[in-house]
Amino acid sequence: MSNYKILNSIHIKINIFYITDHSFHSNTIVKTIKKFFNSFEEYNYEKDILANFNPDVHNLIICNLADNVNINTYLTNKLKELSTKTLIILALPADSNLSLYDSLKVDHEISSFDKTNINAVINVVSNAVKYLQKLSTINSLENKINEFKRMLELYNEHIIVSIFDLDGNIKYVTNAYSKISDYSKEELLGQNFFKINYLKDKNNIWETIQSNNIWKGEIKIRGKNNSIYWVYATISPEYDENNKHIGYSSIQQDITEKKHIEELSIRDGLTNLYNRRHFNILLKKEMKLSIRHNYNLNLILLDVDFFKQYNDEYGHPQGDEALIKLAKCIKNTFRRPDDYSFRVGGEEFAVIFSVDDKKDCLNILNKLKDSLEKEKIEHNKSSVSKYLTISIGVIEIEENYNEKEIYQNVDLALYKAKNSGRNSISFFKMNASIDTYDI
Repeated sequence: MSNYKILNSIHIKINIFYITDHSFHSNTIVKTIKKFFNSFEEYNYEKDILANFNPDVHNLIICNLADNVNINTYLTNKLKELSTKTLIILALPADSNLSLYDSLKVDHEISSFDKTNINAVINVVSNAVKYLQKLSTINSLENKINEFKRMLELYNEHIIVSIFDLDGNIKYVTNAYSKISDYSKEELLGQNFFKINYLKDKNNIWETIQSNNIWKGEIKIRGKNNSIYWVYATISPEYDENNKHIGYSSIQQDITEKKHIEELSIRDGLTNLYNRRHFNILLKKEMKLSIRHNYNLNLILLDVDFFKQYNDEYGHPQGDEALIKLAKCIKNTFRRPDDYSFRVGGEEFAVIFSVDDKKDCLNILNKLKDSLEKEKIEHNKSSVSKYLTISIGVIEIEENYNEKEIYQNVDLALYKAKNSGRNSISFFKMNASIDTYDI
């Protein structure tokens, strides 16, 4: 491209700060190049003329040098200071000793031409334009890079993201993921995504994403310090540039506050356990999940022994305090994310949970019994203990029964426990007798 074509194709805003000595050659330069620029401001060749220069407005200085050595020296020294941020061209008098100005060009963005040679003028100015256009492109790219960095910082701090390989091992997490889970990045990297997040529905998620589909849904997660939080997750397969399946990404939205608000309507006002209405919903839902994913599901129904007598002896306010303490024992015993505890009646409570066998179930219920014993809630009207006790009915949920039948049968087990002397556990087994254990 010729130099004139370059000047004709200027696509950025170039504002010229032109210092003229009003000589014939200086005026010729103005007539030749002024038409190519957005702004071309002329200033007289004077010692303090650079006080008018504005680096936020002007991006190219063309300075005519005349025969005044003092002004030339002053201007060139000032121009050297400006050259770190602004491109400068010196229009030199005819027959100038160029070696006097060569030192100016070392480490400075300063060019020069013989003002009597119009071709040299066009050549140097067009090169300056090319330089400024490249500089503009670089600055624009740097701005985009900086903006991208800012977006990455926001992404890292506010978007809950993890990337894991085909086996579920975590390869990358954002700071936001680390913050909500209470785990450091070092603790998370290499851990299995499904194990560390304790996802109850992991089989369904695996089936979905391994079929090259996207899984979306709400997940309840326990953090490092046993804090519970909820997220809405989108888990997607990830591919490399050759469309090879290399892993998965999970993008999560924190919905903990939303779930807390929702739970206000499904909580018992006294004990803060789930209420009877939510019990009816969750029992049906959990039964379907246990059948679909083939795991054991258990339901217990427990009742405070001689609670009417307790209220008569100690009063209803004290009775409420006793129920609150019992509820606390239940919550502390059944604390896994997929354990659900309910107050389903006045002194009647229920828990939906999963264990592998009867032995594990007994171990958990003994922990509940020990926890309640430590409270030492005095009960003078009980015929089985001087402290508050409970009777428990247990059933392992099976596929061939609906939730109404399940509840009726666990209620039978509770009735059996109470009729066997109270302070005991009764296991209901479908098509078998009811086993009763003292606690």
